[in-house]
Amino acid sequence: MTSWVPRLLPRNVRSLAASSENQRVEDGRRHQEAYGYFLPIQTRWQDNDQYGHVNNAVYYSYFDTIINHYLIRYCGLKTGLRTSPTVGFMVTNQCTFHTPVGFPQIPVAAFAVDKVGRSSVHYRLALFPPKPAGDLPAVEHRDFSDGFFFGHPRLAQFAALACTTGSAVHVFVNPATGKPTGLPEDFRPGLLRLVTQLPMPGTTLFSSWLFPPPSKPSAHPSRLPSSRHLLSFRREYDLSPRLSYKDTCDSTQGSQRSPRMITLSQNPQSYLQQFYQSETSC
Repeated sequence: MTSWVPRLLPRNVRSLAASSENQRVEDGRRHQEAYGYFLPIQTRWQDNDQYGHVNNAVYYSYFDTIINHYLIRYCGLKTGLRTSPTVGFMVTNQCTFHTPVGFPQIPVAAFAVDKVGRSSVHYRLALFPPKPAGDLPAVEHRDFSDGFFFGHPRLAQFAALACTTGSAVHVFVNPATGKPTGLPEDFRPGLLRLVTQLPMPGTTLFSSWLFPPPSKPSAHPSRLPSSRHLLSFRREYDLSPRLSYKDTCDSTQGSQRSPRMITLSQNPQSYLQQFYQSETSC
């Protein structure tokens, strides 16, 4: 009697491969390194639903807040429908929920740009919950009063993994005609500043918002990074629960110094502080 052996059809194999790739992408989106700008969000009593946590629909307002906060502050967005030559219409958005937050917590919203088109912008979004109060030093309320870029010490006050991830697409239109129009040129520098690859195994991530590509090498290798200080960061990501990260800092100053290895664990964003402390060796 011949035994029956189950076999995966090609369509099943493709489905499994797509599912695995989607999971890798989602894992990458949950890390702080996937984002360039952060804005603390004060939850409100009315945000909670009968289950005691923020209702799923409210997360979209958090993400809308950080998007427009950044566009107004760093891209020069004008919000007046009658006075602005360009307005942004949200054409799609999406959220994936991993763990809940609730009032009175102050999570931090995270923002990056996946793609800048002629008239559209694709955003990458996340929400990181605060760490338990017992794990943090005493901080003043003003620490949560404004947004900040990746690498800021304030990120240490928030969890390493996002509780919620999302995406959204803005299409910019002429308010008089309602038809898509090209992005204003003064928009693009602010948007391109946040374009980055997802931190996934086997990929290289250059933190353009942290160290913009310079025009020429610096003549002073001991100085802190500036627009003239050419640095490259190569990361090896291990997406296991222990969250170990390794950064190699290479200074292209014409010297023969060997790269300095900075090993990080549990708190990836601390590499900036470690780099500042060791900058004379780079």
